[in-house]
Amino acid sequence: TRELWPLSPAELLDAGEGPAPLPLLDHLLVAPRPVRETLAALAPDPEAAKRRAAWDAVARWGGLPALHAEPLSFADRMAALLDRRRDWLERVLPRAMRTRDAEAFGRVRRAAALGATGILSHAEIGRATDQSPTSARRHVRILRDAFHVFLLEPVKRDLTSDAVRTPKLYWTDTGWLRADLDLWGSPTPRLFENTVVAEVVKWIRTADRPVVPRFYRTRSGLDVTLLLRTPAGYLGIDVCPRERVDGPDARPLKLVGAALGRRWRGGLVVFDGAVRDGRTVHDVELLDEAAGVWAVPAWRLFAPLPRRPGGAALPGGGVGDAPG
Repeated sequence: TRELWPLSPAELLDAGEGPAPLPLLDHLLVAPRPVRETLAALAPDPEAAKRRAAWDAVARWGGLPALHAEPLSFADRMAALLDRRRDWLERVLPRAMRTRDAEAFGRVRRAAALGATGILSHAEIGRATDQSPTSARRHVRILRDAFHVFLLEPVKRDLTSDAVRTPKLYWTDTGWLRADLDLWGSPTPRLFENTVVAEVVKWIRTADRPVVPRFYRTRSGLDVTLLLRTPAGYLGIDVCPRERVDGPDARPLKLVGAALGRRWRGGLVVFDGAVRDGRTVHDVELLDEAAGVWAVPAWRLFAPLPRRPGGAALPGGGVGDAPG
């Protein structure tokens, strides 16, 4: 099945022809060195406001091209997104399933939206929608085949203690998720996490990087949003939907890093860093030197490395082009 991912923040920023510049995320994924060597040299971004705006656009509306092709009011964007959702539910779905199943599917879709970023349980979805786990599984499969949701598998090794072995459910596009939840304001923690995870997985798959995305959660409550197996070792990402983070937020990554030992390349606490008057309020920051854990604003992670006005990369690494 061909995967058609929505637009990314980097693609919204790129107005020229050809591939968009590589985001910071890609440099962290493919570099054979620890993440500190990339992040410690990262320069301030003179285009922070523009890049934060691109992140906000994807986090609020998703990446459906029609929503970003021309300037639209808030009301027009919301109407366009709801129209596409209605068209898919009312016209496309009945061709693939019996009409009497459409209402049950709508309930499953709503339950899947309410359960986004959580552990997938077909039994719980079935109970919430008054149908069997088998029917719930079939309807979730339709959502997956339609590329509206995807499953993130867990790391099944007990790195620190008893690990959860059931996948989590995410939506490929946060705009679709907002429409199903009828949430149009500032991102909730669930929406923020869904956007970050979807963008990371999107980049890995569309750029064809040799990286395996997983999450790590234990039955005792330790939770790391993403544990990425790269050719050079493991990179951890924990999502924190706040405007600022500090040392204690590094603890889950620190524990997992200690368990992985030499296979650990470092960790990122991805947070909702603000940009005001064109300036970054809280930027990339070292949280735990021994564990190699850094705080990185979400908009920074998915934006290209900074450039000088003439186009050359500012200190902090070279800027290449994404694969075609």
